[in-house]
This record gives sequence, C-alpha cells and structure tokens, in this order.
Amino acid sequence: MRVSTNEWVVLAAIIGYISFYTHPPPSHIQDFLNTPIGHIIALLGIAYILIYQSFISGLFLTVAYVMTVNSVTEYMDEKEQKPDGPETPSQPKSSGVPPPAITGMLQSKLSSRPSPTGPKSGVAPQEKKPAVSKTPEPAPPKTDTTTKSKKNGVENFASF
Repeated sequence: MRVSTNEWVVLAAIIGYISFYTHPPPSHIQDFLNTPIGHIIALLGIAYILIYQSFISGLFLTVAYVMTVNSVTEYMDEKEQKPDGPETPSQPKSSGVPPPAITGMLQSKLSSRPSPTGPKSGVAPQEKKPAVSKTPEPAPPKTDTTTKSKKNGVENFASF
C-alpha cells in the first residue's frame, strides 16, 4: 500500500488537528457533534473514507473523532457501582462485649513509673536553660551619601 502525496498532506492536517485542537475542541465542531445528526454524518463520513478512499486516513479520522467527542468516556454513578464478584458477608457483630480499653493504657503505665530525675534515681536534675531567642534581623546596609559621583551617575571604582 503506497501513500500518495495528497494523503501525506491530509495525514499531517489530521495529526495537527489531533495535537492542537482536541483538548478542548473548537466550539463549532463540538456543537456539530453534540447533535445525533452530527454524529451520524461524522461516522458515515469516516466509514466512507475508510472503505473507498484511504484506510490510513480513515484510521486517523477515527482517532480524531474519538478524541473530539467528549461523551465517549464511560463511567458509573456511585449508586450503580456494585462489585463484580459475589458479595462478601460482613463481619459478625458481637453483642454485650465492651470495646477494648487500650487508649489510656500507655498513659497509666507512664504515670506509675518513678521520675528518672527524682531524688532516689541517682541522676541529678538538669537545670532548665533559658529559651533561645530569635536572632535579630540584620539592619539594611548604610548608603554612603558623601560621594558626589552617585548624583552625577558616574561610579567611582575601577580596576586601575
């Protein structure tokens, strides 16, 4: 199967359309494809080009059609979603058994331990250090107002 020069031009135009104009598609094309008649005409045109003109051009037009039409994406509402397999039974609930009381267990264990810096522990209590204050922000640099060269627009530094 040989591709003619005209087909190369058409393929380049279709590739350009797919690259630059499918997200979002132009409004007039989107309006045309929002109607059922527009879909029928577009699909019949693609079928005609696939069968009678050029298979490669038809394939690229099909890709362009799929990328242009916004309603191609399928999804389900959350109400309609159901698992594919058989439903798994939920865990049986126990009645009359209180929930486990684990939340305060760590706190009760920590509060019953003697302090490591207490009088009988043999470790001297550490002195509390004063809080470190934030360092002051640096002051802006002072400008030299004594030189007259800045007023004239000439800078007074050189390498010689």
